[in-house]
Amino acid sequence: MGQLFSVVEGQPDIPDFLSEEQLEPLKKYEIALTANEEKHIGYMSKLNDKYSDALGVAKERMVKIGAVRAINALEGEIGRIKANDTRKSKDIEAAPDYVRKMRSQYDQFVFRVNNLKRSRDGEALYATDRSLAELQLELTKSDQLEKALKLRQYREEFKRPPKPKESSPINREDDNKEEINPPEDPEPVDVPFEPEPEPEPEPEPFSRGEYGFNGDIVRPMTSEEMDKY
Repeated sequence: MGQLFSVVEGQPDIPDFLSEEQLEPLKKYEIALTANEEKHIGYMSKLNDKYSDALGVAKERMVKIGAVRAINALEGEIGRIKANDTRKSKDIEAAPDYVRKMRSQYDQFVFRVNNLKRSRDGEALYATDRSLAELQLELTKSDQLEKALKLRQYREEFKRPPKPKESSPINREDDNKEEINPPEDPEPVDVPFEPEPEPEPEPEPFSRGEYGFNGDIVRPMTSEEMDKY
């Protein structure tokens, strides 16, 4: 299978006395982490595509009414999302109100998707540690106390939160620290892109009609909007 835990950094050295059979829980753990990461990337890709498409429609509308500041803000936001940079920029404040509302909704979805991955990783960690605890008990009962002690020490290191490899800028510091750094040990949540156990109709987070840009008809700007944009 190759080196274990290639998807995370900072994992302790695995005890060298473990047999292939005894290593099985750790191998399953790595498989679970890899699957969780792949699902997370898939969810974020789908979310980013929907959000950037909605931003593109909003930009077209701003072009038609000549709102230069809003156009620049939207172009910057589109560029960041296409680069998989989910950090919230202050530039978005120059965008129309309904675009800022979309951004707020986008942040909520990112929060939920990140929570879902964290929850699944935690479940895999717990299941693996339970298997190692059973093995430790077997070693103790068979009077292999030195090995049992080493395994206990390994478990203590193993359960410490691993440092994920940086695969995207999602967890970097930004102006939106509360949402990017959610509380530890979150409750499992469902996200609108979750295909399990049965596919259900997905909500459209950024539908054209919801924010008033259905079709190509553009309403005249109000005097307040003229001053703002």
